[in-house]
Amino acid sequence: MSDALINGLSGAGGGIIAQLITYPLQTVNTRQHTDRDPKKAKRKLGTIEQMCQVVKNEGWERLYGGLTPSLVGTAASQVSAISPRLLSGWIMLYLFIR
Repeated sequence: MSDALINGLSGAGGGIIAQLITYPLQTVNTRQHTDRDPKKAKRKLGTIEQMCQVVKNEGWERLYGGLTPSLVGTAASQVSAISPRLLSGWIMLYLFIR
């Protein structure tokens, strides 16, 4: 396996793991930013409290709602990053074999 492919797969794997870890935090952060109703007189929840509230009221899958497009974007960015290196290696191999 070529170094470019190994590096690309490692980068994609790392990106996917990072998305799985940080996506619930992004979900809660977005909710905190968009929940600005001045008529509601309630105390602000912290990040962990709000994560627990989401899990309790809506379930675990709600913390990861919308994760699929994000993972597709991560994978696509890795493919676009390694494609030129793989393609150039294949072209050079093809030219020197013939």
